[in-house]
Amino acid sequence: MISGGVIISSVAAYIDNIGACMAVGAFAGFFSSFWLRKIHPNLNKRKVYDHMGIIGPITFNAIFGGVGLAPLLFQVYAWIGTIPSIMLTAITSNQSILFQLLCAGLSLGVGLSLGLLTGLLCLIFRNPEDDYENEKLVSPHFGLYVSEDSEEPQSRIQI
Repeated sequence: MISGGVIISSVAAYIDNIGACMAVGAFAGFFSSFWLRKIHPNLNKRKVYDHMGIIGPITFNAIFGGVGLAPLLFQVYAWIGTIPSIMLTAITSNQSILFQLLCAGLSLGVGLSLGLLTGLLCLIFRNPEDDYENEKLVSPHFGLYVSEDSEEPQSRIQI
């Protein structure tokens, strides 16, 4: 769900076509689904744990957006001879630096405050007896329930 926003964030100010946004989101969703169904389980089998799917749906989509989508979008704009209005506004370097520092500081502040809040809530509701009992984080079976007496998933989804 977040993959579309990650991939389009590099050109969000310049894209004004809803169809292009939907196509980019569809590509990001397809890539994330492929990653989480085919590549992610193989990573976990090799004991390279990516619990939250950060490598594929976030990192690779960000790279696709910055390296692939941004040059492609600007090439299409040059090819059809249009320039978005936002590209015509003059921005001084002082304004740009101030804006970037403000965004970085805001992101850092929000990340730290929400991280502290989450840590505090986890500490309050933590049960010390369950610290080493949650094996779902390192389970090689992606999204399937495994009973304690068997290593095989109880249900298989055929694709």
